[in-house]
Amino acid sequence: MMGSDTEQKSFSVQEYLLPLFAVKINVTSYITVKDTSVGGRITAIYTYGKRVKGEVSITLRRKSGGPVPNRLTTMKVDGEVGFDLDMKEYLNTRYLSPTSEDDPLVVECNVTETLTGRVVSAREEIGMTKSAVQIRLAKGSPRTFKPGMDYNAQVHVARPDGSPLDGSTQSLSVIVSEDPSHFWSRQGSISAHTFAVPANGIVSLHIPTLPDKREGAIFLKMTYGDDVDSLVTVELNRFHSHSHSYLQIRRLDEGQSAPQPGSEIAYSCEGVPSEQTLHFQVVNERSGVVSMGTTTVRTFLVDVSDAMAPRSTLIVYYVTSAGELVVDVASFDVARDVLANKVSVTFDTEERLPGGKTSVRVKAAPHSYVGLLAVDQSVLLFKSGNDLSIEQVTAAVGAKSTLPIAEMTSARATLQAVGVAMLSDACIPHGLDAVFEDSRDAASPMVRAPLRTRKHFPENVLSTAQQWLIQQQNEDGSFKEPGKVIHSEMKGGMKSPASLTAYVVIGLLEGEHHPWENVTRAVDRAATFLESHVASVQDAYSLAITTYALHLAGRNSSADRAFVRLNAMAKVEGGTKHWPSGLTSHSVETTAYVLIVYSYRGMAKEAAGIVQWLISQRSALGGFRSTQDTVMALQALSCQGLSEAMRVRVQVRGDHLNERSWQVTKDNSSLAEPWEVEKHWPPGLVALNITAQGTGKAHVQVVVSYNSPAQTNSSRLVIRPVVLQETACAITVNACAMSTNGTTGMALVQVEIPTGFTANAVELKKVVDDKKHRDLQRTEVKDGKIVLYFDKVSIQRAACPSATLVPR
Repeated sequence: MMGSDTEQKSFSVQEYLLPLFAVKINVTSYITVKDTSVGGRITAIYTYGKRVKGEVSITLRRKSGGPVPNRLTTMKVDGEVGFDLDMKEYLNTRYLSPTSEDDPLVVECNVTETLTGRVVSAREEIGMTKSAVQIRLAKGSPRTFKPGMDYNAQVHVARPDGSPLDGSTQSLSVIVSEDPSHFWSRQGSISAHTFAVPANGIVSLHIPTLPDKREGAIFLKMTYGDDVDSLVTVELNRFHSHSHSYLQIRRLDEGQSAPQPGSEIAYSCEGVPSEQTLHFQVVNERSGVVSMGTTTVRTFLVDVSDAMAPRSTLIVYYVTSAGELVVDVASFDVARDVLANKVSVTFDTEERLPGGKTSVRVKAAPHSYVGLLAVDQSVLLFKSGNDLSIEQVTAAVGAKSTLPIAEMTSARATLQAVGVAMLSDACIPHGLDAVFEDSRDAASPMVRAPLRTRKHFPENVLSTAQQWLIQQQNEDGSFKEPGKVIHSEMKGGMKSPASLTAYVVIGLLEGEHHPWENVTRAVDRAATFLESHVASVQDAYSLAITTYALHLAGRNSSADRAFVRLNAMAKVEGGTKHWPSGLTSHSVETTAYVLIVYSYRGMAKEAAGIVQWLISQRSALGGFRSTQDTVMALQALSCQGLSEAMRVRVQVRGDHLNERSWQVTKDNSSLAEPWEVEKHWPPGLVALNITAQGTGKAHVQVVVSYNSPAQTNSSRLVIRPVVLQETACAITVNACAMSTNGTTGMALVQVEIPTGFTANAVELKKVVDDKKHRDLQRTEVKDGKIVLYFDKVSIQRAACPSATLVPR
């Protein structure tokens, strides 16, 4: 025994009695310091609906406790009783002042049943406020002003508990001032305005042409009628622009209810120069960019879609001739049904005698899983609040993110506030962190929804990628892989730390970057690591990529020695030259890296056999065996014979064929231009005449396609579906997957579901959650199929997840 640790806990044991009746206190939710009494009603009802007879004691106190005097009164109750507590003396004490709004009153009562003496309690809080009217700037209304432009916002006028003002005829008074002091102070006053308060309490403010105040802020002092205690002061900061260019968008149907998907929202734009093109995007926190476009009109419509729910942000911008970004944003809510499956429960009667039978009727979508729970009402009286309600679901699913309006004092701050980064002409949502986003298994670059991109960015995304790569460098200069790469073919022939490090070095040196010391230092450390390990590299791929990296890094002596070793690994046959490296795709990629090295060393003539072999591996569509080897082979071939003076004209002639010609220059040398002559192929044609004129090199490939007998399946993945059990009500199947040649990359297995059956998606998810099949990462039921996603499939053992199919 290595040691011990003891901890003690204490707990109490009390008699457990469920309450047989419910007690409720009905009081106002707030009072003002001018009120003279607190009144309300107390009800005590048995769970079966009968009145409770007994005695009730009522206590009134401050929530914070302390030296505040308590009020206590006792009275008889027969189901319900009213009470009215005199507050004059209580409110005049030093304990209840107009400054104590954050410390509410608490009403507590204890009802003692006459027959049994059982006691049930209840409590309610009553808020304290100076005024019976609350004024607040609506969420989403701007907290900045743009000089020379109108100020538009919404103000909510209501009772402190949010209820309407019940048809009051008072108006909202607004003073625009440079002085935040008392409402009646006219010092620094700019303008005064009066607005009618509609029945819903939502006032649309429209204050014309605010001044060009260079420094400081402007204040809105708002009161309801002559109630000075309702005063609210809102500070508006100046929106900054170097060129004094401002854009303001305004929703034309302000105050209306949230639109439904399929409807439209109308917006107008102010402050836009004539003939200026506006760019707009609608960004959703969950869905990213859901709509984008350009317009030259100043009033336009936004089509509302499901992807915009529950709340989205409209971004409108343009760029001045001086290169300054001018932007404005506006958020809007989208109404939608939270629960697509409408469920209802009804009884055949509202009341039954003990021992009687009743029936329950449940309505829901077909094949829904329904759970019923019967609970004694006394249990809910004893402890409530743990049940899931439709209100809680609605609040959770429809939760709305609020924009930090106060932070939007410039174009950059506005975009940062809505989670967007501007990269020249590209607008990328959710900031730069989303451009290179960590996933569960491996970090993978992901650029989301650009409008347009340029090679040079003011905020350089490539620099962000370089900094992330540098963070993955080990102490010895090598680079680590932070996760496993699911699509193994994207790794090409990469097999060792040396090849991964060489790959990163090439990326850092080929990509443009700022001359930051940490980038240069990282490259130097990595090149030193490659020099110390190049002698131990034995496979052709790792040696080829390492040789190229050493050439780029300027380590000439080590590069020369590696190049000699690399040439010794070549296979020469039939006038061609290539470097075998396992799979054909890896051989293509390895040979492509060698060809790039030849080009780098100025050995174009010696590379003729390499070029010939690479071209022989090309498919009829211009590609090679995989994505990675195609990218590298095209890059290698495009390096051959390139010069500013390159201009080659290629002509193809044949009997009964129209002549076809291509002009190849440096600008289009890496583009494949296919010509399919099958439709025009005349009977008896046996030859094509191909000629070329000009300066430079051009590769012409002729491919003849024809049908051949079907070959046996050579797939590395073997699938064996097995029916484990079959009854009239269900079929249980296993979908066993095994590799026949090493470990695969990501694999997808589809199991067809017989007509008339379906699979339970929840049960399938449990197959993933129980971790029995560790490489199974996801399942779904889609288009009549069960889809299984594997990180990899091994040759050592079969993966055999099971699924149960049930009738529809």
